[in-house]
Amino acid sequence: MMQNNNKTLNTNFRKPERVFVWTNSRSLGTIFFKCLSFVPYTQIFYEPYSTAVQLGPERVIDSKNKYYKDAISRYESMKFDFSNLPSIDETRFDSYTSTMESVKKHIEAPVADGVQTIFCKELACMILNNLDQIPKGCRHAFLIRNPYRVLPSWKEMMRSMLRYSKDRMEQVDFRDMPRHHVPAQYGYVEMLELFNYLKEQSNDAPIIIDADDLQNNTTSILKQFLEHFGMPYQDSVV
Repeated sequence: MMQNNNKTLNTNFRKPERVFVWTNSRSLGTIFFKCLSFVPYTQIFYEPYSTAVQLGPERVIDSKNKYYKDAISRYESMKFDFSNLPSIDETRFDSYTSTMESVKKHIEAPVADGVQTIFCKELACMILNNLDQIPKGCRHAFLIRNPYRVLPSWKEMMRSMLRYSKDRMEQVDFRDMPRHHVPAQYGYVEMLELFNYLKEQSNDAPIIIDADDLQNNTTSILKQFLEHFGMPYQDSVV
């Protein structure tokens, strides 16, 4: 999913700064990017590689997994109202035709004059098997959160997705779930592997943001983050 926060772009093109924020689920990444969506002259990409992995033609469908079947049954029974969605235009891409390569090209593509920074939020576990699909010349940050806060939230999210009772959820072994829903190492080892890879590829080492710091000192963390990547901070982003 992509959001464009500049409503008056013209047809002149230039290359903006591109910044990836890598994280794992339930680490306040959505809240963080909601704040960034108010920064002027930016574009926001929200988990585009996850979209390719989970919905695109390259997706792995674990149809024999009982939890996968439960989740699919739940979504098939839901009624969605798409009447208020914005119209499709050239800035959007079709999730059901997205591949890892097409996402890379989409993020690398020229943007209209006025866009100064592209922010992309993504789960580290989604890119480890396709490191060559990370756009060149990007800068990187990692958003981490204490596992004692992540795992209970993750479990509650999965319970809601599966429509399980709390008692039934207690019997679930996360290791049996599809890996694109629950990474083998819950995203932490995957983030470390990606961090080490990116650090080796560039002299510009990724920065690390602690989600607890973001939650407790939102203004300070946002200000430091934006200034690090050359963006002015304004109170309207919080």
